[in-house]
Amino acid sequence: LCRNCLNIGALKELGWNMESWTPLVQDRELVPWLVKIPNLSKEEKRQRKITTAQINKLEDLWKQNPDAILGDLEKPGVDDEPDQVLACYEDGYHYQNVFGPLVKLEADYDQEMKEALSEDNVQLRWKTSEVNQRVFAIFLFSAAQTESLRMTIGDELMLKLNKHLCNRKKDWECAGTVVNIDDDGEITMELRSSANVPKNTDGYSLSFVWKPITFDRMQAAMRKFAQDDESVSGYLY
Repeated sequence: LCRNCLNIGALKELGWNMESWTPLVQDRELVPWLVKIPNLSKEEKRQRKITTAQINKLEDLWKQNPDAILGDLEKPGVDDEPDQVLACYEDGYHYQNVFGPLVKLEADYDQEMKEALSEDNVQLRWKTSEVNQRVFAIFLFSAAQTESLRMTIGDELMLKLNKHLCNRKKDWECAGTVVNIDDDGEITMELRSSANVPKNTDGYSLSFVWKPITFDRMQAAMRKFAQDDESVSGYLY
């Protein structure tokens, strides 16, 4: 029984015999019958000194590889830090060499965050355009309505339905583009294909499709800045 529970008077009123319960922590240690005391002679051979920075980097590496160990931080490219941003640069190539890796890191993080956005058991309703027979799916996607990352018009989503729910030989899936977002968060997505769309209205899975267009434009602009002397005004460079 935890120490806080021992001091709750209401438990006595319920008829609890407090003498038959003991704390799990004594002298700032877990009781031996719950967690065995390690053999220090063996453990000391395995122990190593680790810094807070290494702990943080290992936790970040676990997001990509849950089986990673401390030794993986020593592999080439794993623990490399990008160059520091400067106030002045020698030329356009120097600028590109500093900011290029930073844009790559931001792109990798953005891809990881957006591809992690998914939601199961989504309910939706279908709507078909009378003009061009385009099919629209209307639903709520709460996973994409966070403070740090909000969905916008033009984002691409992947809609899936298990084959057992739609009585087909394989799972149905179709990509689409967000064309409208209501004030209440209801999203309208236009499907790329209107063929073989199931009639089901629930049981769907939604996931975000990451597009690197923004980051590709950044990298292309930096390459042009480095290679083309007339890419910006001569007063600036």
